[in-house]
Amino acid sequence: MTMVSSAQPEMIQGAFVELNALRVGTGMEITCMAEDPFNDTIRMVIGTRDRLVQVWSIDSNAQMRTVFSVQLDKTVPKAVAFTEHSGNVHVFGLYDGDV
Repeated sequence: MTMVSSAQPEMIQGAFVELNALRVGTGMEITCMAEDPFNDTIRMVIGTRDRLVQVWSIDSNAQMRTVFSVQLDKTVPKAVAFTEHSGNVHVFGLYDGDV
């Protein structure tokens, strides 16, 4: 049996191309994410099922670095959002409605 593999996958016109792949936190389910529309740099916030909230910065080479990370005590994030002009993040709880 002969297996043939290509070093570069065939590019499809208009398709997304994966530039960066990494495990977020402990690898639990991502429950929410949002981008920062108020900032000149590309930032995103991610919330996970294991109560982790992380803010990521993405550079011009599509490399991600953690800006902020916190494990919440009891709130599983359902939605996250950046606030205008402050850089703060609002987290809305899945089960308890906490903000």
